[in-house]
Amino acid sequence: MSRSVAPITVLVCSCIFALSACIPRSSPPPETPVATTTTPATTTPSPTPTTSPSPTGVPHSPLEDKPMRGLIVQDLIKDPFSKYGNLSRFRATDPATGEVVAMRIFRNKPASDNSNTVRQAAGCSFNYCYSRDFSYVTAEWYVDGDSGLQGAHVGYVDTDDNVTDMSAAVPSLYEGRPYSDYLPTFSADDYFYFQREYDEDDGKRTLYYRLKIGSTQPELLLNIEPSDPSSRYLSLLSGTKLATESGTQYAEGNDKDHMCWSINASVSRNNECFDYMEGRGIFVYTASGPELDRSTFSGEYYQERSIYKPYDDARKCKKYGGNKIVLSPDQQQIAFTMWNEDQTDFALHILNVDGTGDHTVPVINDGVDGFEPIAWLD
Repeated sequence: MSRSVAPITVLVCSCIFALSACIPRSSPPPETPVATTTTPATTTPSPTPTTSPSPTGVPHSPLEDKPMRGLIVQDLIKDPFSKYGNLSRFRATDPATGEVVAMRIFRNKPASDNSNTVRQAAGCSFNYCYSRDFSYVTAEWYVDGDSGLQGAHVGYVDTDDNVTDMSAAVPSLYEGRPYSDYLPTFSADDYFYFQREYDEDDGKRTLYYRLKIGSTQPELLLNIEPSDPSSRYLSLLSGTKLATESGTQYAEGNDKDHMCWSINASVSRNNECFDYMEGRGIFVYTASGPELDRSTFSGEYYQERSIYKPYDDARKCKKYGGNKIVLSPDQQQIAFTMWNEDQTDFALHILNVDGTGDHTVPVINDGVDGFEPIAWLD
């Protein structure tokens, strides 16, 4: 089996490969495919992260063996094997003191078969494509050849650059024919989700699968016939609820089916959206209910109120970084990074959801290009 080669890319946006082959019309697939035992063992290495000294140039810290809890701060550190490349680092910090209590670093090996694997670290609907404990990041690549495994593959990579091919765990519905797997993402309850497409005479057949992290037993969740003309996506609203409408790709939902429709917003259990806009600061508005016609939603804010605009000149209120405002597990506080008034420095802020209690948390800024919060775990 030969593979096409693309350079390793860290912290890239969604990268989707499309096939041009057209598959003849076939009968509908069975509802529950069974994983084959003929998958080459080399395509599904163990997903268990190593605790031995890293072979990838960055020393292993004892903090990487600790559970990730508290406020998760993301930054980049220099990759010793690349003149220009960086590595993703996640530090679990005590929100009261800023003390680092756990850590994950996603390393690159100096040279390996993983050179055709693109780490997809943005565009997912939960934790930005990282597993809940930040031990794995989603990945995509393309497999050539006539092995029956050809097509766009998805999987995940551990902190020592070991790849697990989840596509190989799900046998093709049509023997010897290619498929395209897209939109890999992790759920809040430790499942790996992805979308698979087959070209048929009358359109695309779209299937949604999930597998428990570390498992090779797939679960078919949804089979959409080629006759369905809808554009499809994969979102996990509230971290676990599968949504397939293309309009949900920028939505953030809670367990009450209320949604925020801004890419930077976060929704609370009380159906409030916390959002930011330059010149307006941080504001809150009411989340829309499930009865809203998503196809006609145009981004209006309902019952909007400002909770954080610290400077007289609102144009000076600028958030640092691009991630969402992060809600605390008890839904009583939010965390974000914000520039100071003259924009010479930035800090990690914690604010009560009613706009009171603004204070900063000390975070050591020893990485590349600053830091920002990405999650808040209990």
